[in-house]
Amino acid sequence: NSINYPNPFSSSTTILYNISIEGNVTITLYDLLGREVCGYNEGFKSVGLSMKKIDLSFLNSGVYFYEIRVDGRREAFSRLSILK
Repeated sequence: NSINYPNPFSSSTTILYNISIEGNVTITLYDLLGREVCGYNEGFKSVGLSMKKIDLSFLNSGVYFYEIRVDGRREAFSRLSILK
């Protein structure tokens, strides 16, 4: 599971996520049409809580989705909103 705060935000947000298996973590952001807009390779993470602060000031206002995967397996999928 995961949350991001603040949400909505204008330029940056922090994603707090909890993974149930250890492995290589990736965070991918998508627009409403399902197109990938950016991604982050977090490297190897152990089971438990992690966080990632991301600057998304380059994106337009709107609703986006982010997916967290561990070794290719989906661990979380959630929504974030950018208001400028």
